[in-house]
Amino acid sequence: MDARSSKAARALCRPLVLFGTLMFATACRSRGPDAEALATGMKAKMTLPVAVDGETRLDDVRALSKTELGYFLTLTKTTRATLDPNLGKLLETNLRGGACQNANYQKLLAAGISVSIAYRTEDQVDVVRVVIAPKDCGH
Repeated sequence: MDARSSKAARALCRPLVLFGTLMFATACRSRGPDAEALATGMKAKMTLPVAVDGETRLDDVRALSKTELGYFLTLTKTTRATLDPNLGKLLETNLRGGACQNANYQKLLAAGISVSIAYRTEDQVDVVRVVIAPKDCGH
């Protein structure tokens, strides 16, 4: 993997949970985890798709279950033809490497919500899906 791909992968992993924490308060913790309430609240506050950065677009946020919140992103400058075969692994390594130190992830994980992040290329080729569960960070 070249330096440009590595730098891009690091940049792609930074802003994702910003959207999740914007709506964290909408899920009532007294009733337990509710990924559906989080997703609904997030969608009410933003118009999707939305640019995350110069190379990534957030296309959808939805509950995959009561306890799993899914982010669906497109790598807008990557296609099947230009996809570095190591990019998925690098994205996963970067996401997992910073998840337990990220205060935004911690709020979701502490509430019992797993975070699923799925990346696709601009021409809709799956790159990677990473699930970070509360147990991964000691919750």
